[in-house]
Amino acid sequence: MELWMILTLIYGIINGVNYILEKEAMKQNHSIEVLTFSTTIAFLLISWDVLSAIHVNPCYLGLLFMKSLVVFTAWKLSFKAMSKISVSRYGVVNMSRILFTSIFGFVFLHEVLALNQWIGMVIVCFGLVLVNVLKKDGKKSSNKYVLVLLVGCFFQALAGLLDKIISVNVEPNILQWWFMFFIVIINWTYVIISNSEINFKSSIKNKWIYIYSILFIVGDRILFFANRIEGSEISIMSLLKQVSIIVTVLVGGKIFHEKNLLTKFLCSLIIIVGIIIITLY
Repeated sequence: MELWMILTLIYGIINGVNYILEKEAMKQNHSIEVLTFSTTIAFLLISWDVLSAIHVNPCYLGLLFMKSLVVFTAWKLSFKAMSKISVSRYGVVNMSRILFTSIFGFVFLHEVLALNQWIGMVIVCFGLVLVNVLKKDGKKSSNKYVLVLLVGCFFQALAGLLDKIISVNVEPNILQWWFMFFIVIINWTYVIISNSEINFKSSIKNKWIYIYSILFIVGDRILFFANRIEGSEISIMSLLKQVSIIVTVLVGGKIFHEKNLLTKFLCSLIIIVGIIIITLY
């Protein structure tokens, strides 16, 4: 297995843990508070990289700002859709990220999937569908917000493409510093313009936000390193990231006392089989 594949799998595992931490954090604060404070704390954690960051080639600053804006837009759209449509429908529609990423990889990076990778993609998608259709929350779904989620998935895939393009020419620590710098500015600008209510006291006391922030930084740094490795492909990376679903199902399901854990575990095994087939060269 290639190093970039291993790093992407590690990122996926961390991302799965982060989803659980995010849910815990939002028990005490609403999404914009969690998003704003976690990114601010994360930026402070890497603020010492400023000495390296100032040496970035100015021609990449526009791309770095665009990436931050794209990521923020994807987050906002996904959060909005998550609150308006059923969990099962959200999970299935959210898989369109894989399709968008594969298209971007083919069109812009000239990536071509091997036969075993196509087979693995089908198996992973099949496992993801099974996992998500099992989730029932009784929430009515709206086609309007399904479209919102699709647009959000498009922006997530676009962010992955920008990651790959920027990572080839910018060191991971510099990329991360500027990304976090811009995302913090965008977050707080949104809070001010939208006049969002922020409970500073509650947010500062929310321990889950701090843990989430640390893992967010670690996960992103690993992903940026993976993108920088020659031969890494965003279409395959998008599939490998789905290991996060396994963590969410097995760990999160136990913590939040979800039903049908055994069945979801079997679905997770299907995803694991797909990932193994993808990584075979």
